[in-house]
Amino acid sequence: MQKIKLVTDSIRYSWVRFLISSLSIALGAYIITHQNYLDDRITHASLVGWLDDRNIGISIVFAGMLMMISVVSKVRLYRLLTLLLNAFVSGAIWFVFYVRDCDGAHNMTWIYACFVVMAIFGVALTGTEERAGKS
Repeated sequence: MQKIKLVTDSIRYSWVRFLISSLSIALGAYIITHQNYLDDRITHASLVGWLDDRNIGISIVFAGMLMMISVVSKVRLYRLLTLLLNAFVSGAIWFVFYVRDCDGAHNMTWIYACFVVMAIFGVALTGTEERAGKS
């Protein structure tokens, strides 16, 4: 019962981190189950066509799982590294879908990815967990 309380308290204090990790896991699972879902009819397909590969989906799930573990971890370096890893993943998604949008394959995913990157930097810069009593 004590472990459950620890986990639920950690999620409550680090809810943004938990949300970002859940989003990464869901996105990676979608990419794994829907390989080659991005069409390659756009001008820069060779630049952005790598996002829908199975290995990329697996690495995004892995990054999300590492960040999920960081929700209950008290090791600051590990928490920071998982933030950086997921910032890179979200930044790559932002880049790919922004280039696709500029090429005419309009999609709002790049806007969502932009907000995820801003949320990650918000957690990194403000130290939300430290103010909530976590270290």
